[in-house]
This record gives sequence, structure tokens and C-alpha cells, in this order.
Amino acid sequence: MNLVGKALWFIESHFAEEISLDDVAAAVDVSRFHMSRAFGLATGMAVMRYARGRRLTEAARSLSLGAPDILSVALDAGYGSHEAFTRAFRDQFGLTPEAVRLHGRVDNLKLVEPIRMSENAKVALEEPRREAGAPLLIAGLRVRYSEETIAGIPMQWQRLLPHIDDMPGRIGGKAYGVCCDFDRTGHFDYICGVAVSGVEALPQN
Repeated sequence: MNLVGKALWFIESHFAEEISLDDVAAAVDVSRFHMSRAFGLATGMAVMRYARGRRLTEAARSLSLGAPDILSVALDAGYGSHEAFTRAFRDQFGLTPEAVRLHGRVDNLKLVEPIRMSENAKVALEEPRREAGAPLLIAGLRVRYSEETIAGIPMQWQRLLPHIDDMPGRIGGKAYGVCCDFDRTGHFDYICGVAVSGVEALPQN
């Protein structure tokens, strides 16, 4: 089973809990950025959007069958309050939990169904390579992203390319992409840059 298949298995086994991108990446033993990128390529969906969609889809089904207590459904779906659950539910489906329970149907909702493992075969993903190396001082451009906005990374590189050859104190001929400062919502900083010997002579930008 490839890493996306393992991630899907983990999410399907735990989506009723409060799982994070950290949890999914740790279960597969890859970085959060690699998990986000691989999952997006293979499924066309962000990791946490899929997990949230699966959680709310099953909650919607419970409500359509007449669940008597919306708070219980919210707690079972991993939400700490009726308000938080209602807000997430409306964002996902455009309807309130009360409306779905009242009408007793989900065929008018855009549900997030389980992704079958076999569907991942349409995208070939290389296994990540892990290497131990010496510390590097990286200089470049730094931008904050989420799972939904990582498509902006190539443009970030385009902004850096005209300056790479003139970077003061550059060491070697390689360029680096560094992912850091992740939070539990999946936001992180991405630095595209090169190794340098010091920062004193770097331009301010």
C-alpha cells in the first residue's frame, strides 16, 4: 500500500476524532508538506478537507435518519459544541444540521464518500527519500501557505530565480525548498532559496 493509501486508511479509521495533518503525516512517516502534496496529487483534494468532509458526511447521514440530539451528533463528529458543528456543517453543505434532520434526506447534499485505494493507481508517486545532512543557512523568499494555496509555490520560485545567481555568499549550485513553522490547521511557511555563508550582505527583500 502506498503512502496515500495508508493515509486514507488512517483517516477512515480516525475521522470521527480530532485528527490533524500532523497526525496523518506521522501515521505515514513523512513530512506534512510531502503528505499534503502527495495526497493532493493522488486524490485532487486537500488532506484535511477530505477528513472534514468525511466526518460531516457521516454526521449528515445520522441527521437524515432522525438523530434526536444534534449535540450528540456534533460530539460524535469530533466537534466540541453545537455552534462549531453548525458552522462547519453549513460551510460544507450550505444547510444547517436542523434543516437536514427536518427534511430527512441527503441526496441534495454534495457528500464526501470514501476514496477507494485502487483509485490511487492513476497517479504514480515515488517513495520519499530520507537523508542526513549537515546544517545549512538558507536565504531566499518566505511565504505562508495552507493546503489549499500551495499552488502558489511555483510563482514564488519564479520571483526568486532572477536573484539566485547574484545571491551574496552563495555556497554550491543547489537550490532548496524548506517547509517550516507548521500549525495544527495545516498552514506552514515555505522558503525557496540557496545556501549562503552569512546573512550580512543579503539584500533586505
